[in-house]
Amino acid sequence: NDIRVYLYRYQQERGCSNRSLDKYRQYLSSFFGWATDEGYVQQNPMRTIPAIKYEKKPRQSLTQLELEYLRQSCQSPRELAIIEFLFSTGCRVSELSVVKKSDIDWTTRSVHLFGKGNKHRNSFINAKCEVALKAYLKERSDDCEYLFITERKPYRQLKSNNLEKIVRTISARSSVDLQKHI
Repeated sequence: NDIRVYLYRYQQERGCSNRSLDKYRQYLSSFFGWATDEGYVQQNPMRTIPAIKYEKKPRQSLTQLELEYLRQSCQSPRELAIIEFLFSTGCRVSELSVVKKSDIDWTTRSVHLFGKGNKHRNSFINAKCEVALKAYLKERSDDCEYLFITERKPYRQLKSNNLEKIVRTISARSSVDLQKHI
């Protein structure tokens, strides 16, 4: 009961959603599971507390107008290639960060992706993406195997957080709110 009261008061005081509250319930459940396994408590008090239900809002896809605003806000071939690749393949930023130039089959326009859950999958790029990628690769003068790399030497793979920062910057320039699409 103490935990139920705590979660209730936490939500009332902080005004958080059921989704956020369920995350906190999961944290407590994980902690008490560990404490039980280690012998700090004899019983896990979280076993009797069910998951908190919340409504999952469907993601909205970008409209053609929003996509055009994003395209026009790109200031370099690299930025345009990133936007086109993400839109064309529907991949996650974490998947994009590990794509190598050799993962793209230009004849079939397929891309081998490796991502969440250590799963491999194939996706396809459209013509606009192919043109943007080729323009970006043409301007590069390095021998790095990764598709998207840093702008300065030593050229290295762009990590997920850097790619997210680039996309947020483009979004801010275009005034397209990407938060509702995540």
